Amino acid sequence: WREIPMQIIHAKNDEWVSHKDQAEFVAALRARYAGPSLVEFIVYEHTGAPYEHIGFGAMSNDAKNRQRDFFQRWQF
Repeated sequence: WREIPMQIIHAKNDEWVSHKDQAEFVAALRARYAGPSLVEFIVYEHTGAPYEHIGFGAMSNDAKNRQRDFFQRWQF
């Protein structure tokens, strides 16, 4: 096991992956990290994407920018 920075982006109203399950996964992951702040969880209420799952719809530019910032912060 090696902790790595992780960014998880999720739409709260995703029709295929429930927000409850995703939030439980993030909580379990953070519980195993000595530095839980390495796990970044971004949640959008509504994106307008099909099924609120495929892409990030109206939030795609924000998601892209946040991913870019994440990668720059951790120098991947």
